[in-house]
Amino acid sequence: MVRDDEEVGLALEFPAPYVVKPLWEGTSIGIGPDNLVKNPEDGERVVLRLLHSLKQPIMLETFVPGREVSWCFIENQRNRPLRSLAELIWENDPGHFDQHLYDAAHKMSAQIPAVRTITDELDPRDVVAMERLLRLVGPLGYGRIDGKLQNGRFVFLEVTPDAWLGTTGTFVSVLRATA
Repeated sequence: MVRDDEEVGLALEFPAPYVVKPLWEGTSIGIGPDNLVKNPEDGERVVLRLLHSLKQPIMLETFVPGREVSWCFIENQRNRPLRSLAELIWENDPGHFDQHLYDAAHKMSAQIPAVRTITDELDPRDVVAMERLLRLVGPLGYGRIDGKLQNGRFVFLEVTPDAWLGTTGTFVSVLRATA
C-alpha cells in the first residue's frame, strides 16, 4: 500500500509484473493499460499519477495471468441460488488476459468482450471454497467473485458485491446464458 509520496519507492521494490490500483475505486476507475507494470520505474510513475489525481492510497498487487473469469451468484429465498462461472474473451483471443488487464480502456471501448459460461470447467474444490467465502461475508444478494482460471483452478482476485447490471456486462450475460 502506498499512501503518500514518501512511500512511492515501494513501487521500485515490488516484484514485477504487478498491477497499480486505487484503493477506493470500482469499475476500473484509474485503471488503464499502463497499470500493468512490467518495469518498476514505470510503476513509480503510475503510482505518483494516481496518488496525485485520485488523492487516495494506491495498492500494488501481483499480476495474475490466466483466463479472465467471474463466479456470478444470486442468492434467493427459495434456497436455489444461481451460481455460474463466466469467462471473458477479448477479440477472439483466449490468451489475451495472460498479458493484459481487463481495464477501463476495455470497458469503455465500443467492442464488447465475448462472455461464455464455463461452469462445468470449474474444479469442485473451488466451488466449495467460493461457497464458503459467500457464507462468511454474506448474505450479499448478488455479485461476482472475480478471478483467473489457471490450469483448471480458480485464482481469487476480488469480491464484487455490486456487479454492474448493464445489458453488456458479465453478470447479465451470464443470466441470459443460464435462463
